Amino acid sequence: MNNRQINDVARHSTADETQRLALREDGILHVQWRPATVVTVDQARATLDASLLSEGARRILMSMTAVAFTSAARRVICDEEGITAIALVGDGPVDRVVAAFADNEAHPAQFFTSEDDAIDWLGTFA
Repeated sequence: MNNRQINDVARHSTADETQRLALREDGILHVQWRPATVVTVDQARATLDASLLSEGARRILMSMTAVAFTSAARRVICDEEGITAIALVGDGPVDRVVAAFADNEAHPAQFFTSEDDAIDWLGTFA
C-alpha cells in the first residue's frame, strides 16, 4: 500500500458527513458514523472496499453510537469474506442491540463500549 492510498482513506468522508474513514498506522480501518445515521448498503460496501487498502489482516473498528443499519447493509457486512475481525463500539444497551446482527457474521465480531478495549481485541488478529 502506498502513502497516497493511506492519505486518501484517512481523508475520506461522505458528502453529507455521515461516515468518516481512517486507516490507522496499525492497519485497522476506523469507521466513524455520525449519530442518527441509517447505514445503507452502499455505505457498508464503501467501508468494506476501503478495508482492502490495509495490508495483511482486514480489521475494522466501527464507531456506531446511535446508528442503525438497513437489513441490506447488515447482510453485506455479515456476508463479506476476507474480513479478519470487526469491533463495533457504542455507548450502551441500545447500541449493543443494534450491533447484535454481528453475532451471525462469517468472521469474528464483538461489541465494546470502550474503543481502547476494541483496539486491543482487534490487535489479537494481527
